[in-house]
Amino acid sequence: MKTRLQKALDNDYAEDSIYDNINKSIELAHGLKVYDVIDPTGRTLHTLAEIVGRLQNADTLETMDAGYNIDESSQYKA
Repeated sequence: MKTRLQKALDNDYAEDSIYDNINKSIELAHGLKVYDVIDPTGRTLHTLAEIVGRLQNADTLETMDAGYNIDESSQYKA
């Protein structure tokens, strides 16, 4: 069985969909703390490798203009 690092190095995450890669990257990132990155363990390094590998295989998302005119003086906030 491959480790996360091996999968990232072998570009195995290219087979997953854009949305799966982005969602899994977010999920993994939520499990890390900033201090984990400063002094990483082997597990943290493998997790970081997976996050980077997944995001490198995610296409850029297209921003769609919904045609809404936003009035900045409006009392409603987004």
